[in-house]
Amino acid sequence: MTTDTPAKSSQFKALDTIGFCADIGGRGFHLPNAMAIRGDGHLYVISRSSQMHPKGTRIGICDVNHEFYGEFSKRGTGPGEIIAPTGIALDSKNQVYVADEQPNRITVFDADGSYLSHWGERGDQLGQLSGPAGLIFDADDNLYISDQWNHRIQKFSTDGEFISSFGEAGTGAGQFDAPWGITTDGAGHLFVADWHNDRISKFTLDGELVMSFGDPGREDHQGYR
Repeated sequence: MTTDTPAKSSQFKALDTIGFCADIGGRGFHLPNAMAIRGDGHLYVISRSSQMHPKGTRIGICDVNHEFYGEFSKRGTGPGEIIAPTGIALDSKNQVYVADEQPNRITVFDADGSYLSHWGERGDQLGQLSGPAGLIFDADDNLYISDQWNHRIQKFSTDGEFISSFGEAGTGAGQFDAPWGITTDGAGHLFVADWHNDRISKFTLDGELVMSFGDPGREDHQGYR
């Protein structure tokens, strides 16, 4: 359902800019597209980069005071390597989970960036993935994945055991068309950015639709991809 609550405007003031273009690794980023914040303020930033700049694909660790703490992973298909990273999240142990949409897998690192494991396989059956994108953990360390091209949200344990799924392809209430970003409000709700439907949908952690808002367009209060 969609609420008719009047939209409220917010203004943001730019305070600082962190990073610069770095397409061969090191300090800075190259085509950054997702980040996660650790409790002590460390930022884990995905530099997706591109095939033309393979050394730029990695995950950097920094903070808002411009301190650089290192980087890990690299472009490739081997254990601990990434090709097309899309999402990143931290569990309660500060282990780092990275979604990679090309090999359709989740790769797990420790807080310092050492490779621990990976899991996931391509497919449309329950527990399989097709273009995993946004990641978020709930308070019980359950991992929710925006399963982009399967048009659903899937829930897994930290070791990749499938728990549940909700959503299907479509434009109707509670349906998705390439869901991408996902987050939680810490009060038992998930918010999903439904990319091709140009809207945000709010669900309970069990997948019950609470509300949705947004419509396609380029005007104020509208969304376009």
